[in-house]
Amino acid sequence: PYQDAGRISLPKPQPDRTSNGHMFYFLMKDIRDRDAFISHMRAKGITTPFHYVPLHSAPAGRIHARHVGNLSATDDISARLVRLPLFYALTSAEQEDVIKVAASYLDV
Repeated sequence: PYQDAGRISLPKPQPDRTSNGHMFYFLMKDIRDRDAFISHMRAKGITTPFHYVPLHSAPAGRIHARHVGNLSATDDISARLVRLPLFYALTSAEQEDVIKVAASYLDV
């Protein structure tokens, strides 16, 4: 329902590819929304990292990286991407807690 309401965008699996299942992420509206979501989750004891800094934006990348053209799509995705906890020992109760806390932010 949060995707239908425009609150998040979910991953779009490609039929000719398989996932290695190492993470679950979604995209927020913008960096402010992403950062507010991360802060909300952190306040409830749940870590939801933003995932990565594009190589061309990283400190060493700014010095050594080579790229052609504008990387606005990469920058946009990086600014909106957030990962939910996903690891082998995550219990069903912990999963439910993550969902409940995420929903309490997304329902606003």
